[in-house]
Amino acid sequence: MGVKDNYLMEVTFLSEVALRPRLQALKQKEPLINPWSIRVRKCYGAYFFLAGSFKLVTGLLWSRSLERMFAERLMQLEPQSFAADYLSEFAIPMAYPIAYILTIGELLVGISFYRDLVIHWGALLAIFITLNIAIGGFFNPIILPFIFYPITVLMTRFSSTKIDKEISQ
Repeated sequence: MGVKDNYLMEVTFLSEVALRPRLQALKQKEPLINPWSIRVRKCYGAYFFLAGSFKLVTGLLWSRSLERMFAERLMQLEPQSFAADYLSEFAIPMAYPIAYILTIGELLVGISFYRDLVIHWGALLAIFITLNIAIGGFFNPIILPFIFYPITVLMTRFSSTKIDKEISQ
């Protein structure tokens, strides 16, 4: 046995040792958790939590500011568009309940994603909130990642909580 054979045996052994935890995780059907996906999820949760907190601090729940925002946006839209109908027929008359749903929903999504608590339910709520914002005429290409990220969360088995693992299977 030469030096080359010893080297190959050592490399093979080291690669088997390095891959053993990954192979065991795959055998147990546990998802491999990427640290970057955890950071992205926490940033997403922090964004939603801060948005809900901002709405609480500015008094969105007990003032007419959301109704005024909807009315201002309605003036900017074409009168025959779906967004104008949505705002005039649904959003403006229901401004107070929408403010509560929006604020509490953003806080729940933020807590869900940041604390890794039932993130699949948080993802569904995030999609609901962002789609309603987009339908209301506030669509911007920046909103697309806020719709696509929760969709990817729903499509993967990524979570560390037992409830989410049961939901995703």
